[in-house]
Amino acid sequence: MASLVPSYIVKADRAEKHLQDLRAAINAWANTHPYEVRTTHYRKRNAYHLRFTSSPPPEISAIAADVAYNLRSGLDHLMAALVPAAERSGVYFPIYFQGVWEDLVPGEDKERTKERGRWNSDTTKVRPEALAILKSLQPPEYGRKRVQINTFRALNLISNKDRHQRLPLVFSSLRGIRLISKDAQGNRYIGPTDTGEPVEDMKVAKDGAELIYPPHPEEVHVTGAPVIAIEISPEEGGVEIPYIFELALRAYRERAVGPLAPYVHRGATD
Repeated sequence: MASLVPSYIVKADRAEKHLQDLRAAINAWANTHPYEVRTTHYRKRNAYHLRFTSSPPPEISAIAADVAYNLRSGLDHLMAALVPAAERSGVYFPIYFQGVWEDLVPGEDKERTKERGRWNSDTTKVRPEALAILKSLQPPEYGRKRVQINTFRALNLISNKDRHQRLPLVFSSLRGIRLISKDAQGNRYIGPTDTGEPVEDMKVAKDGAELIYPPHPEEVHVTGAPVIAIEISPEEGGVEIPYIFELALRAYRERAVGPLAPYVHRGATD
């Protein structure tokens, strides 16, 4: 009788298939060159903004949700395999914060207190070696402020929103912007992006960014790679897809499944 493939492996393979579909859908939209520069007169000067002429197709949100769901639920399947059979029905793969396993902090908000309790209840029966790995996977933070986008945390937020509220919010943006203009004498200028907001790490600029050209240009153009970003949270903005999912899938396999697989319980393969 052929051995069963663990469900957390099947989930990752399915997420990879959805990821291929997501790339194809995004590329099809990007190849239509769906953006332009729009000029408005404001306070005795011209203002220039990046504007997209078409929105990402609705199916992109649905495919993105499928990727997130399979990876997030796959992590839960992996967590269930790390505990005895009698404990599997109620455990979730923990994605909280560094130090969630420490004692309660007086005055801490209810959400963090709840997460500490959830960590304790879900990890009680996990082997010590696996517990150390789970601790290493918790998103870093500095006090109450998250200092970077963590792929597991991003995956958790996207999946939760899709499960309980709505499809993930996606928006258009342009990566690798080049500003092209001419002056009255016909001299051509090509410059880097200048949107008034620095684009850092995986973050991208939204549709509507102001573009800063040399004074009094005769012609203005913009070029770049149209990309689609997905909202992580209102505070953190968005990150580019499928890039964030590619990172999440790699982390899923290399940082979660690979190190934790030796500690799954026998018989936890379906």
